[in-house]
Amino acid sequence: MDRVGVRLGMYYALIAIIALSTIINVLAIWFFCKSMLSGLLSHLIKLDSTIAEAISSVIGENSVLAQEVNPVQLMIMDLIKSNMTQKSPDLDKLRDNSGKFT
Repeated sequence: MDRVGVRLGMYYALIAIIALSTIINVLAIWFFCKSMLSGLLSHLIKLDSTIAEAISSVIGENSVLAQEVNPVQLMIMDLIKSNMTQKSPDLDKLRDNSGKFT
C-alpha cells in the first residue's frame, strides 16, 4: 500500500510541476508580448510625427497659390456644363408632315 501512495504522490507532484511551469511560461510570453507591443507603439508614434513633420515641411516650402481661372477656361467650363444637362428631344423636328418619325 505504501508503494501506491508514493506513486500517487509522485504523480501529483509531477502534475503540480507541469502546471507551475505552464503558468510561468504563459506569464513570460505575456510580459514579452506586452513589452514588444509597447516598443512597437512608441516607434509608430515617432514615425507618425516624423511623417507629419515631413509633409508639413514639403507643403510649407512649396505652397504656391493656385492660378486664377482665365476667361477662356470659364467659357469652356460653361460649354461643358451646358452639354452635361439632359435635354429632351424636340419631337416636332423628328416628324415629317404626315406625323411619322423620320
